[in-house]
Amino acid sequence: KFIKMFKENEEIKNLLEISGIPTHLKAIKILREKKWPVLISPYYYDEVSGTPREIDIVAERIFPIGGDDSYDISKSDIAVRLFIECKYIKQRIIFWFDNINKNKAILKLEKDTGLDVSKQHAGFFDIGWEEFHYLRYEKVAKMFSPNKNREDIIYKAVSQSLTAQRSYNSNNLINKSTHRDVLKIIQYPIILCDNFKELQEFLGEDKTQDNTAEIISPFPIEILYNYKNTQSEYNLIDVVDINELNNFLGI
Repeated sequence: KFIKMFKENEEIKNLLEISGIPTHLKAIKILREKKWPVLISPYYYDEVSGTPREIDIVAERIFPIGGDDSYDISKSDIAVRLFIECKYIKQRIIFWFDNINKNKAILKLEKDTGLDVSKQHAGFFDIGWEEFHYLRYEKVAKMFSPNKNREDIIYKAVSQSLTAQRSYNSNNLINKSTHRDVLKIIQYPIILCDNFKELQEFLGEDKTQDNTAEIISPFPIEILYNYKNTQSEYNLIDVVDINELNNFLGI
């Protein structure tokens, strides 16, 4: 009887690990500790597939601009919204990196924020280059392999986070502000992995040496995503180890 219970407990433990639930719960705990209100596993309607889908976490935090007096009705807020898809990485996935397309990245950031991105602050509505974490990267992942079972879990995570982001476009999705205006919503898709142990960078075709290296830091995926009946849109999606989420949120 004891052996049977032990086996059942091991099966449950393995099932939970593979499901990504521990990563999901850990992410919720970290976000709440960092004062990010969250929606847990909300569903949205995917216009491309015509079916309801689930995103693991939507987190939204309000940041005041123009002063700290939250009761000054002349002040406004910016909402930063994260669309997080949690993934359990059980087999090796290889990424190929290339230079970030800074021109397209800047155009996207300016479109998303309504601000001018500049090397130097030239006016009130400019925002510094260094203030966007995307622009701190010189290299971005542009291609990635499925794992050895031909499961393309990274593409699935990309697709889910981007389509969810596109579906949620209303003000105050989570937070309710009664005396201030939300001037702008800035949305970021994130793929959150339980660990980076199986993520490798492809270094080249040289057969005389190991042509892959372990990835140890958060990185963005650069992708053109073609939605139904629209032109391709340029996107950057952060890939983050759950163990680095605390530090990442501080960027």
